[in-house]
Amino acid sequence: MRLDELHPKDKDSLELDDIEVGDEVKVGRFLNSKATVKGFKKDKHNQPILKTTKGDRKLFKPRISKLEINEMAMKYPGQSLAGFWSSWQYCLYDTQKTALAVEQDLEFEDVIIGGISVAQVTNSTHRMGEEYKVGSVAAEKGYGPILYYFGMTKGYLSSDLDVSTDAQKIWYVFANLERHGKSVIKKPSYGYKGIDDWKVRSYGKHFGYAYTITDPLRFKIISYMKQAKTNHQQFMKWTAEVANRRPDEIEALIVEGTQSYVNSKL
Repeated sequence: MRLDELHPKDKDSLELDDIEVGDEVKVGRFLNSKATVKGFKKDKHNQPILKTTKGDRKLFKPRISKLEINEMAMKYPGQSLAGFWSSWQYCLYDTQKTALAVEQDLEFEDVIIGGISVAQVTNSTHRMGEEYKVGSVAAEKGYGPILYYFGMTKGYLSSDLDVSTDAQKIWYVFANLERHGKSVIKKPSYGYKGIDDWKVRSYGKHFGYAYTITDPLRFKIISYMKQAKTNHQQFMKWTAEVANRRPDEIEALIVEGTQSYVNSKL
């Protein structure tokens, strides 16, 4: 071994060996817990992240300045909250963050504010309207109720999930609004079996019903959805004219990001 190998000289640049999926890394407080690399991504500051079997891990502890995004240069000039229906999934996202993702090829899961998927219940035609069951839903704090209300614009909405504590609170609100005649009405959920229904036994009698909004216009839900849709259309126009990206490509990435976001929260 040469002396310069034992005490290497300072270099002007650093070249790292390739890191590949399947490589072993050591994580944890004492860096002694073994994990396997599953993939790679960048965070909101454009810093490299390892996706491992024990969660996401920063590759570098310091933030590398030259990799950082010039957020002011990339900032989208329109309104930040946008959304759209993609088949039976509603995607709610932040256009400012999405503009950065478009420009820097970042993870689209990080731009999502929330998402809800609904499915029409077969043979659920009722004199009061069609019924739709929630397939999956997740949102940032404060946005959950609005997604449920957006789902109600399709028809009567019911739950067929293992309902989280936070989601149960939202259904309780629907039940109380209906009970006091305030903007929400209900009908028995399709296949409702009374007190023997598993949802009723698990969560309470109001889970045996499907709910919808009596007057979406008065409740301002339609105007909220229209504004979110308008913001989405304006953002898609920006992606084509300014970012030089195909709107359908970006829309597909938002849908995929919404699915990943929701799955990560379940």
